[in-house]
Amino acid sequence: MAERVWEKFLTEQDKATLVGKADRRIGFGERPALLLIDLYRWVFGDKPEAVTEAIKTWPGSCGLAGWKFPSFTSPAWTE
Repeated sequence: MAERVWEKFLTEQDKATLVGKADRRIGFGERPALLLIDLYRWVFGDKPEAVTEAIKTWPGSCGLAGWKFPSFTSPAWTE
């Protein structure tokens, strides 16, 4: 399999999140569209934890990096 162009930019932590995941290359058709709605929980999870732990529950999690967001968004998370 040819190396993907972004492989050289992945950190060791990034590579650790990919361990055990299948290569899921799929086609996008002739007119692809991407619609993302309210993915905060998918990206941040329920609590701050290392990405290698967080992806066990939330596969789309960015781990602790996602919890380093500006304080003006914090009230939304505590209500």
